Amino acid sequence: MNKQWFEFGFPRGYQSDVLETLWALAEAGFAADPRARPALQLVLSKRRPEGHWCLDNTPKQMLVPLEKASKRLPSKWITLRALRVLTQGGMIEIDAL
Repeated sequence: MNKQWFEFGFPRGYQSDVLETLWALAEAGFAADPRARPALQLVLSKRRPEGHWCLDNTPKQMLVPLEKASKRLPSKWITLRALRVLTQGGMIEIDAL
């Protein structure tokens, strides 16, 4: 299996990843399917101690760079997607503000 499948990226082009696939399942209402649990656990395992997720890769040339890919810097896009799929998958609960 291609290692890029496990590297979270944004925006995605022709190469997908686990997080994008879970996002699609969440949008369709199927993130809580038991078959998605190992993928959800992978997402949860990539959470940084500070509570965010990092951008592993991004297209090298974009008209407007959205974020720098860094395993040390928080990514608002990856964190948003991760929280969404983990909430929809029943792995975490987020209190409403």
